[in-house]
Amino acid sequence: MQDQTGETASQKQERREYFRVDDFLPLTIKKIDEDPAKMRGKTIPGLQSAIGWPTSAEEVTEEGINPVIWRMLTEINQKLTVLLDNMYLGSQGLTNNIPIRKVCVSASGIKATCEEKFVEGDSVEIRMLLTANTSFWVVIYGKVIRTTRVDESKWEIAIEFSEMGDEVKNAIGAYMISRQREMIRRSE
Repeated sequence: MQDQTGETASQKQERREYFRVDDFLPLTIKKIDEDPAKMRGKTIPGLQSAIGWPTSAEEVTEEGINPVIWRMLTEINQKLTVLLDNMYLGSQGLTNNIPIRKVCVSASGIKATCEEKFVEGDSVEIRMLLTANTSFWVVIYGKVIRTTRVDESKWEIAIEFSEMGDEVKNAIGAYMISRQREMIRRSE
């Protein structure tokens, strides 16, 4: 059966180069004046635990350290790490009331619902929090390829990512594999 463009469902499926994941993510999309093809995406670590520090007194190999004091030092280190991470993320504009949006993500683009109207061809910056083994923010650039009005105040937009580099591709790939595994486990 063919659609309005004359393509069959299998032909449309063959056009899709990457698999997709539906999810709800903290996400911002903003228009930019720069050409996204000239901009490089990046990953920004999310909140991290005190990596490298033993988490229990039993892991401490030094003789003579009081386990109670060690636990207190470990807790202080973890709290300082969270504070410093929050300060850094705040300086990157990643902690202030970022809305959670319904999205469909692939390695080549994203579809999301938002309140701002975009038009086809708009250059955009996308910031989204992904969680695979750890949490990390991805800042990526792209072009709006389609907009559809959902209701009076909402639009569904499809964005094609610009070249993003291996670090961002790998981060998005790891997130998508992690989410698909999680969905398979839930359906079993």
